[in-house]
Amino acid sequence: MAKIGVFYVNAGEGHRKVAEAIRDELAATFDKNTQIVCKDSLDFTYSFFKSSYPSCYKFLVTKAPGLWGWIYDFFDQQEVFWFWRPFRRMFNHIKLRGLEKYFIKEQFDIIISTHFQSAEIAAALKRKKKIESIVFTVITDFSAHTLWVNPGTDYYAVMHPDSAETVVARGANEKSVFVTGIPVNREFLELYNRPEVLGSLGLDTSRKTILLTSGGFGMGPMVPMIRSLERYADRIQLIAVCGRNVELKEQLERLETSLSLKILGFVDYMPKLMSVSDLIIAKAGGSTVCESLAVGLPMAIFSYIPGQEERNVNLLLKYNAARKIEKPQEIEKVVNDLLHQPEAMRVWREGIRSVARPFAAKEVVVFVKSFLEMKKG
Repeated sequence: MAKIGVFYVNAGEGHRKVAEAIRDELAATFDKNTQIVCKDSLDFTYSFFKSSYPSCYKFLVTKAPGLWGWIYDFFDQQEVFWFWRPFRRMFNHIKLRGLEKYFIKEQFDIIISTHFQSAEIAAALKRKKKIESIVFTVITDFSAHTLWVNPGTDYYAVMHPDSAETVVARGANEKSVFVTGIPVNREFLELYNRPEVLGSLGLDTSRKTILLTSGGFGMGPMVPMIRSLERYADRIQLIAVCGRNVELKEQLERLETSLSLKILGFVDYMPKLMSVSDLIIAKAGGSTVCESLAVGLPMAIFSYIPGQEERNVNLLLKYNAARKIEKPQEIEKVVNDLLHQPEAMRVWREGIRSVARPFAAKEVVVFVKSFLEMKKG
């Protein structure tokens, strides 16, 4: 019986969603005799750290994004990271000792990490020969930070050939890096009944539908964006997803606008919303970007975190797979293309197809099967 462990950190939504997509694909592929677990690495640490880690990250990216971007870039320098690595390893050993013990006890056949913390722990144990597990890291950013690359890791899965280059540049063996895409939930690959979904939301099937999201943290200048779209009130309709930001949701509910506007909080049916939309306006989180790419939905990026999301944006722009909006008023050009420039939209969709890997979860699981077969000998 094979034992497969999938581990993430629940700081933001992306790492968890990728892990769950892999878990679901594993469950659909392997028989019932295969043991599959999917856990938050922070379940194995102290309660204080479990609560403070995501809170500190949220504070930095929402209140001090410039500082976060500086920290991210500073520690991505090779000479800085190699000096810092022993201290980081010692710190992780202290705060995630429970995860180390769990890995040693369970002796998984393969450990799949969608966050760099569990990846670093597993790789360190593999180097010390305390586990015999295959260590497989699925990188959830388009460009790998040095944190993701650890001696002792057997294999890496990345979004794009450009992503593979960043992993190799940070010390990974080229033969250990596979381009699979970033896994998304299989629900994003399903076809939904557009009139039925729009009807359930009280929306018009004859209008262009624009999905405006703020990410799990409820970030972004939604009100100015909505104001900029009011000139198209007779031709478009908006679905605004506010995430867990209750204050933003209440603000929008009080907003007087000529637009047809459906306001939602945190939702668990994003695949349906994306499938019936003609454009998404969102921040550049790795999972949201890959979900929109999988659906083939044109994406205008209005907000991104300096560091990892900034690099996501750079890759998308390089291949004409997204548009970037610096100011809310710039959305007018994008919507004008949507309404009146079919050739511009055709070129945009070609760019999306050149980057999208909608079956990434299946590709990851194919590699998992081959790795396990090689291990059996």
